[in-house]
Amino acid sequence: MENKPRMISGTQLVFLLLISRLFTLFTFVPRARTAASGSTALLCIPLAGAAVGILLIPFLLLLRRSQTDLLSCAFQLGSGYGLVVSLLFGVFCIYMAAFTTSHFSFFMASAVYPNSTPWAFLLLLTLAAGYAASLGLEAFSRMSVWVFSLLLLLLLLFVCALLPEVNPVYLTSPLLDGLPAVGKGIFYTAVNHAEAAALILLLPRARRAGGRVAAGWLVLTVLVYELLSFLTLTVLGDYAKTRLFPLHTLSSLAQLSGFGRLDLLHIALWIFAAFLRLTVYLYCAAVCLRRIFPSAAFGRSCACCAAVSGIWSLATAQGMQFWNRISEQVWVVAAPFLLLVAAVPLVTLLLTSLGRNSAGKGRIK
Repeated sequence: MENKPRMISGTQLVFLLLISRLFTLFTFVPRARTAASGSTALLCIPLAGAAVGILLIPFLLLLRRSQTDLLSCAFQLGSGYGLVVSLLFGVFCIYMAAFTTSHFSFFMASAVYPNSTPWAFLLLLTLAAGYAASLGLEAFSRMSVWVFSLLLLLLLLFVCALLPEVNPVYLTSPLLDGLPAVGKGIFYTAVNHAEAAALILLLPRARRAGGRVAAGWLVLTVLVYELLSFLTLTVLGDYAKTRLFPLHTLSSLAQLSGFGRLDLLHIALWIFAAFLRLTVYLYCAAVCLRRIFPSAAFGRSCACCAAVSGIWSLATAQGMQFWNRISEQVWVVAAPFLLLVAAVPLVTLLLTSLGRNSAGKGRIK
């Protein structure tokens, strides 16, 4: 990879992160004790998006002041601090890559091709995503534009097919379970915005990077999540709680003249989302690895990250017990998010400001 990688547009980055974020909705399991459900979720989704936007403010300020990426700022403060920050982001990206591959293979082997072998899907996705990541950000970000177009088509068909089935009786007061349930739902929904960590790594590589790109990603994510959650709630009702993949069930019920059932279109979009999400995290992990080992070739870094995530996901793909246990422990999910998205940018911003103030005082003397 070149020392100065080619920049992508802010629109491409927004679409890329939106599609990656939707993967979580496609694999949403409503029986998780920590997740908000029903009408409470409809309230928590926009409030959680606003909370993520507030947490990103220190990073956006750092980006505006330094005009460089977070990892470079960390290394400017000291090689030890830079290595720690790069390692934290790299390990998190490998973890998210393994999570993505495990869920993809589990979905394909249970909902699409029952009783098939999960490792075959795992191997194919890992190889494809690893190769795409090695081509660079500009190469695979182009795919996000037409995948986003497919998403818009799916949303339009969903609305047209399911609007007659919408039953408002399932809508209740979002405060029915009390304010603690709302607060818990906002917190859990916010910390599941794992793409905020990828945004921190990728935003400096987008042209005209800044708050508008972050705001565009959050607003679009909230709108799509709200629409799909509304349709799931008002069409499936309590039946959604009994389904392992409620959105896939919803797409199976949606039928439109000329298109037939929409579950095949949903599966296609889900596969593309899994591919792009895995590619994004493998690319980000390789970027972090290159900061730790500057002499390593980018292609080899991508291959190394893909191999580690593939081995991890292969060990945890059967039955999803490992990932289900983690998802039930909210602080296991929240700690990495709060550390990487909130704490590290804030500490780096403060240390950078203190360093500049000290240098300024020295020049005055």
